[in-house]
Amino acid sequence: MSVVIDSHLELQASMQVQNNSILPHKKHFQYIQIVYTIIFMFICVNMTQAQKNRSINLPKYDYAPYHFGFIIGYNLADFVITQVPHFNQLDSLYSIESTGSSGLTIGIVSNLRLGKYFDLRLNPDISFSQRKLMYGFKIKKTMRDSLITKTIESTLLQLPLDLKFKSARVGNYRMYVSAGIKYSYDWAGKENVKTKDGRTKKQFNTIAKSDLGYQVGFGIDCYLEFFKFSPEIKYYRGFNNLLQQDGSIYSSSLSSLRAQYWMLSLTFE
Repeated sequence: MSVVIDSHLELQASMQVQNNSILPHKKHFQYIQIVYTIIFMFICVNMTQAQKNRSINLPKYDYAPYHFGFIIGYNLADFVITQVPHFNQLDSLYSIESTGSSGLTIGIVSNLRLGKYFDLRLNPDISFSQRKLMYGFKIKKTMRDSLITKTIESTLLQLPLDLKFKSARVGNYRMYVSAGIKYSYDWAGKENVKTKDGRTKKQFNTIAKSDLGYQVGFGIDCYLEFFKFSPEIKYYRGFNNLLQQDGSIYSSSLSSLRAQYWMLSLTFE
């Protein structure tokens, strides 16, 4: 199996040599904190203004049987990985980690009123995402660490069905939580990627295209003068094992790959 590692040395232009530790993606959570701070300040300013004016925006909005809108979201896609037992005894592989990258989500909102505190929501969307699997190898000849990154780029068509539970409306605001299931299909995942030297090679493609999982969310409905604005954060976890074995060390060292997503979305209805 050491021949496999030696063959990868010829592609060092596409490899990254790093230390054993892989930094977590803290910057993504910093972005989310910044956005939510801005939203919180926006809400505080509007609440102060509303107290001065004492006006109720869109007073009949919640009595409509259904309404529509659109979603713009920032997503962070990742994998929950499970290695096979004693995976670090395969060749010179000693670590496997998954790291996510930020992407864009756009979609539409269709909301059906079930009662005073409950809504049923079907919000189909398209998400552009990228995930990376990082394999750490110990090169026996030089005893150096080599990190090989396998990139999975996806365009996901997603169909979530959620039940939304709303609190009582206080002025122009109300809190809510949601939970439901979501089906996703990787419609246009790239089969080939270009390396830095201009050559084309296949990306890590032992990933199933269809997935089903659950998602939970939390948000705030803000009733403005002409529309409702809702910042929301959601978490998704897939049920399915997306891994498909192809005989390589990159798949045989894993027993399961399950999708997970964090999404910060802004909904306009």
